Amino acid sequence: MTYFAPHRGLALLPSLLVLSAWGAAARADITSQGDISPALPIAGGSVSNPIIGNTSFGTATINGGTSLTGTTGSLGDKSTGLGDLTITGFGSIWDLSSTLTVGNSGAGRIQVNQGGRLQNNQLIVGNNSGAAGWVSIDGFGTVWESG
Repeated sequence: MTYFAPHRGLALLPSLLVLSAWGAAARADITSQGDISPALPIAGGSVSNPIIGNTSFGTATINGGTSLTGTTGSLGDKSTGLGDLTITGFGSIWDLSSTLTVGNSGAGRIQVNQGGRLQNNQLIVGNNSGAAGWVSIDGFGTVWESG
């Protein structure tokens, strides 16, 4: 299942986000780079309200059975923010007890594949004018639970 919600043209988003998918390693950890606050714990665990791509580009991958928990999360928060997250591999999970926003005022993308799991209470995609959000759930054993 893929969901895309554009508000205005963000022509650079696909090419920028494709670059972030190269070189994902097959090990149990969380990798991240760029504009991410607070920092994500490499070995998994809990993080309070992370923003991936607040005012510039940020990317992260949860893989190899790693678990990340928290309350809320946002990808592409401000109008200049570009946030990209991949959850991949059986047992890899991002479990939020409240809201996940993909493209708040900027652009956000989340991909869950190869048995990864996303759990949240509410999902908001492309929240404000000018925002764009893209969510992809793909592959055997891949799960998204919301609500």
